[in-house]
Amino acid sequence: MPHVTVHLCEDLLDDDSSRAIIHHLTEAVAGVAGGWARPLVVVELFGVPRAHWGLGGTPAVEHVANVTLAVRDRAFDDSVIPDAAARFIAAITDGMLAALGEGIRKNLNVLTLGVPSGRSGVGGEVATWDSTTPSPVP
Repeated sequence: MPHVTVHLCEDLLDDDSSRAIIHHLTEAVAGVAGGWARPLVVVELFGVPRAHWGLGGTPAVEHVANVTLAVRDRAFDDSVIPDAAARFIAAITDGMLAALGEGIRKNLNVLTLGVPSGRSGVGGEVATWDSTTPSPVP
């Protein structure tokens, strides 16, 4: 399942912004991977006190956000999703801007991670996949 982890300055989070971020990032992932992914997208939000976030060697004075998308590594195979990394990064950036505004762009970092078969698990079981696995990429 696509897993999105967001670390951002906690003063950016309230009920409305949390709902907006979750919605827009879910749509960003589904927009690139396909509609089948929508119900599988997990979004976790972690607010970090501004004084606990360093930027350039000092506590951050501007809003900062790091977004990490972890998906099966085959999602980055051009035969599965052409230009996947660039498309995920652009869609996630657009989603964060839609939720929080243009002011976050300067300090918004997006990382895409491809998880190899056998390197994750669900319910205590190692998840494996190959070309016979039915879903395209979750």
